[in-house]
Amino acid sequence: MVPSAVRDLLVRRVQRLTPACRALVQAAAVAGGELLPDVLGEVCGIEPAALATLTEEGVQAGILATWPRAAPPSWRPTWPGTVPPR
Repeated sequence: MVPSAVRDLLVRRVQRLTPACRALVQAAAVAGGELLPDVLGEVCGIEPAALATLTEEGVQAGILATWPRAAPPSWRPTWPGTVPPR
């Protein structure tokens, strides 16, 4: 169970996103774990250029985190239990 303070923080962050980025984050929430750009774009019906912009928006908001060790690069949701410790 996610503590209410953490849940409230995530809700506030998500509410500040553009509608397109919120849809992307919702798809990421369902997918969980590592998110491959081509799969995420296909699921959401988003072109690669727009996908890059929206994922950057999610990263800047603290909702998505880049996963640089992956090849190709990917993202992970930042909510509890989805990002392994460094």
